[in-house]
Amino acid sequence: MIRTVSLLATAIAVHVVASECAHGQRSQTEREEWGPVVMGLQATVSLMTQIIREDQPITVQYRMRNLSGEPIKVVDAGFWPNHRIDVTTSDGMPVSPTAAGKEALEVFLSGKRRKTVLQTLMPGQVLDDAQTISHFELRSGGRYHLTITYVEGSVALPSNQVEFTVR
Repeated sequence: MIRTVSLLATAIAVHVVASECAHGQRSQTEREEWGPVVMGLQATVSLMTQIIREDQPITVQYRMRNLSGEPIKVVDAGFWPNHRIDVTTSDGMPVSPTAAGKEALEVFLSGKRRKTVLQTLMPGQVLDDAQTISHFELRSGGRYHLTITYVEGSVALPSNQVEFTVR
């Protein structure tokens, strides 16, 4: 039986990650830091680089995996309509959004959907999505934290928190 969970499936590439690579090494998925498990799913975000220029967007890799022992149907409604992106300073203060950030936040808060596609995420399967984020007023010399939380109805699936520096 396949259970349906109304959660993220913004997949650029869907693949199954084995618990070990061919040479006995742990896979990249197992080395990553992940957020909490919610309804059998878990999310992580990683940065392509931990040091960015003030005028450079943040490129992130967002991943979700099925840790349950059964298939889970997930909903792909697009990235911005159902993901809250939080960037804070090193002392926990929220970073002001740019004009594009304000628009993305309005889309998120509106709950409007461009599309809704169901996908089946098999046990152990991972969904990958790369995103470029230029929605925050980042200042040179600052250290920042980024978290992405997928929100669907009353369900919130937070990723881990990553840290980066702006130069």
